Amino acid sequence: MGRRLFRRLRAPISMQIEVTSACNCKCVHCYNYWRDKSELALVGDLPPANMTMDTAKRVLEQCVKNELFDVVLTGGEPFLNFPIVKWLAEEFIKNKIKVSINSNLSLITDKQADWLVASGVRGVLTSVLGPNAEVHDAITTAHGSFDATMRGIRKLIERGFFPPVNCVVTKKNITYTERTFKMLAKLGVKFIAFTPAICPSYCNDFSALAIQREELVKCFNTALHLSKELNVVVDALSSLPLCSLEGVENILHFSKRHCGIGRTQIVCTSEGLTRACPNFDRIEGDLKLENLSEIWVSYKKWNEEENVPKICRNCNLLGLCTGGCRMAAKTANGDYCSPDSRVNSDSIAQVEKQIREQMVSKHIEITGSFLIKDYRLRNEDFGAVIGSGFDYNSVSFISKEAVDVLSHFKIGRIYHTQEVMLKFSQKDKEAFFRSMVNHGVVQFV
Repeated sequence: MGRRLFRRLRAPISMQIEVTSACNCKCVHCYNYWRDKSELALVGDLPPANMTMDTAKRVLEQCVKNELFDVVLTGGEPFLNFPIVKWLAEEFIKNKIKVSINSNLSLITDKQADWLVASGVRGVLTSVLGPNAEVHDAITTAHGSFDATMRGIRKLIERGFFPPVNCVVTKKNITYTERTFKMLAKLGVKFIAFTPAICPSYCNDFSALAIQREELVKCFNTALHLSKELNVVVDALSSLPLCSLEGVENILHFSKRHCGIGRTQIVCTSEGLTRACPNFDRIEGDLKLENLSEIWVSYKKWNEEENVPKICRNCNLLGLCTGGCRMAAKTANGDYCSPDSRVNSDSIAQVEKQIREQMVSKHIEITGSFLIKDYRLRNEDFGAVIGSGFDYNSVSFISKEAVDVLSHFKIGRIYHTQEVMLKFSQKDKEAFFRSMVNHGVVQFV
């Protein structure tokens, strides 16, 4: 597992682009800093703004120049600014940058659905907050929002385009985990995430919504069981302190999401301003006036040890969970670098033991022939970042020696393990193959 933090990259891997700051619901747990406020809000409203073509062109230019792997087009509600969504998606795909969209799908038309299917957009993540309109609409505070989202989901599934679904869980809906999962699986959804809400920056009191650790453990275990039973992929979409998951039957399954602040991701607002992550409450750059590479330098502090919570610095789990979510720490304690409010230091030893056992059970036999699958590289000082298949944004770091070895193999070809360069020791060969297999670049056949 190791305690090493992410390596410092010359540019982000992923960008979330808010093509509009207009939204058609008022979820209490919406994290956009500009969102319309309820009685819980502490900050004033900002007027809704759609991204202009000039800003879109500038964002595209900077993403291409800095070799980003993927972008997420979001909002607000991105389909309120569909011309920009369509133009950006098509231009990014032309430049071999993968595109996905976040939308509640309530506004999608048949024509837009047809475009999505043919466009090359890899997915549209949508939110469903309960098994029925009563639960969902009470959270979105928008009457009819459940039915509108269901129509959008069906519209895509009918076309063979299966949108992943995220359920942000709070006190208001966590008891409906099983019913929500089964309803979505019956609809034809193939990927369901249950993501615990954190207190947004504008919120005075989150106690009525915050879930307890035991509730989340039960939610995850229920989802894991249903995943096997109904053949649906399950996940969580936020960075979680792994020490908070003692009691989850497969903790390793939920270790794939990391805090990307200053490490892998950045957010661009509809006006070209930048934030460290979707939850972040601070603007720290302007793409209209600065280059992305210059802005990225300002985030380097998040790779420095003094900005890791003290309680996490010597933890063997740090390399997997990165200490949890910085905004969860800020909203709970007033300090980005304080511990995530969900950290449970008493569980570290047991969780580490469980993860090690699960890693051993995932033994990979390094022998025989293997296929080189689709991947993308970006060179870095230490070697390269590499992404493969659907999840270019789920990256690995490899050495210059590994880059050199990989350069001798062509995508789509089958080779034998004996063809790996002889300068690799047996131990290094095994490490290379395990890394490539785990990331989906190599498949033994």
